[in-house]
Amino acid sequence: MKRYYEKVIERLKQEFNIEKFWGQTVFKISRRGFLYFRYSKRHEGDKYFFGVETDVINQIKNSLYSILFICGDENSVVVIPSDIFERIIEGIKTSGNQWKINIFFTKDERVELKVSGKERIDVTKYLNNTDFILSKVYLIKQKIPSKEIDYDLIKRKLELKKDEKEVEIELLKNKLVQYASLSEQPKKFEEIIEKIFVEFGFECKKIGKSGDTDVLAKSNYSVIIEAKSTKRRSISRINFTRLKQHKIKHNADFIIVIAKDFEPAVIRDSEIEKAHLFPIETILGLLEISKNFPIYPNLLFPLLEKKTGIVKKEDLGYIETMYKEQKLLREGLYLLIEILSNEKPKTADEIKGVVNTKLEEKYKVKDFFDRNEIEKILSLLQIKSLNLVAKRKDSYVRLLDAKNSKKILSFFFNSMKK
Repeated sequence: MKRYYEKVIERLKQEFNIEKFWGQTVFKISRRGFLYFRYSKRHEGDKYFFGVETDVINQIKNSLYSILFICGDENSVVVIPSDIFERIIEGIKTSGNQWKINIFFTKDERVELKVSGKERIDVTKYLNNTDFILSKVYLIKQKIPSKEIDYDLIKRKLELKKDEKEVEIELLKNKLVQYASLSEQPKKFEEIIEKIFVEFGFECKKIGKSGDTDVLAKSNYSVIIEAKSTKRRSISRINFTRLKQHKIKHNADFIIVIAKDFEPAVIRDSEIEKAHLFPIETILGLLEISKNFPIYPNLLFPLLEKKTGIVKKEDLGYIETMYKEQKLLREGLYLLIEILSNEKPKTADEIKGVVNTKLEEKYKVKDFFDRNEIEKILSLLQIKSLNLVAKRKDSYVRLLDAKNSKKILSFFFNSMKK
């Protein structure tokens, strides 16, 4: 339960300043607002049962607040602002110092809320809709009292500042979660899937017309992608026969279906039909990795080639391993720069020994570099655009001090990312 709160909060931090206020369920947002989290597991019939504590509401009722009802997982969050909630509970008696709230995901793609003693109301528009969290206009219009400049605060904000790439990925993640529930506007989900696969290095064409696939993604192999938005927690039926026809029509290698989640029967059928099911949790995992490590078609090919059926977040472990190896490589490069001297030359074997020892001490990996790799790195550091290392007979020296050498190397890495 706490894990789901944390995941939702992490997403909201892209828009709001959030800090813990009371226990594990109430958080302060901006200067005068609050978020109150409630969680329910899924019950038979796609129902969720919540209790809203009177003690909590009494603490925050004189401020703006929103109640976030997490239905099963962090991808199904009904956001009810304080003015709506107070109208819902008006005249209703509590039970055990709680208002009992039931939320239903109906077969016709609606979300309904019922409080004991009143009729159901349609709250579909509040599903995963962060626009209902407080009032952004209100927050913008608040007057900030004049005071001396807080340079420590400025420093902290600068340290937390995300680069453009990270902001772009976070926007994709937030839209993916929101649009996955917009069954009444399926094209939005198709469009965000197209953008994500372009981010992953595919050449994409959004088709999305009746009787055809939603997105065709091409690289040195091709994939037809079906994007299934739904108000429900998971997809219960997929026409695999039609998808196989689309695969033949577009001469594609693989079939991918993307949705919030999938029912067990659909998963079994996908294994038989050799299709791939990607819950949005898996796509979110790929996007998170892509902040630091590029996701590209050839990286995903082994995943598609070796496995059919549902592709879970745990199946991305091999990519995580590659990312960790890349981090170790970069760390090794910086260590190599440190141990080289401006005056006393070191052989490739001496450099290898010290770098591997330091990596083993810090990361518990043994013999990460071999001699051949060290020599290749030293050759790279000698190229004209870097010119950080020089060879003296069979040994090597550093041409700049360690601090400036690292700065040049960091600039080189960042330039390559762009």
